[in-house]
Amino acid sequence: MRTFNCLYVKRREKWLGVNLGGWLLLERGPSQPLFEDQGIPGDEEWGFCEALRKQGTAEAVLAAHRARHFTEASIAEMKGMGLNAVRLPFGYWVVTGPSHGDPYVGPCLNHVDDCVNWCQKHGLQVRARRAHFPRCLCSRALAVGGLGGWVQGSCQGAAHTRTHHRAPCFQASPPAW
Repeated sequence: MRTFNCLYVKRREKWLGVNLGGWLLLERGPSQPLFEDQGIPGDEEWGFCEALRKQGTAEAVLAAHRARHFTEASIAEMKGMGLNAVRLPFGYWVVTGPSHGDPYVGPCLNHVDDCVNWCQKHGLQVRARRAHFPRCLCSRALAVGGLGGWVQGSCQGAAHTRTHHRAPCFQASPPAW
């Protein structure tokens, strides 16, 4: 039995990791300093991007943020702290760019590629998670008082297909995904 376990049972290391939220998906908490630096109240990407677009600074502000918020040095530091995994949340616009008049800024898939490459180089696993889908129900739709043009249901399958078509790196083998 011991030989069987050594040969055929792949032991999985316990994940000790960190959430990279606030980098490619602006989230309450980790993105708060960015919101405050821009003088824009709020805690979510939709409203933040709308405000930046009105100022004409959306692309520049988010390009600078994405270039410096997490770097290869950050990943190396995480590994040095004993971590072995990262969670990388992102919205559909990171892969395809915004659609249907959404105010988001993208595409910026190069940052996902960089993160995967850095993690592979430093021996960390990546759990990538696409957190939003085009024209699907989200907390923003509820916050503004209804569904409007947002729908709930089968839109995730179509967005999943588009993501895999435009981003073949999502089919990579472990330890990346």
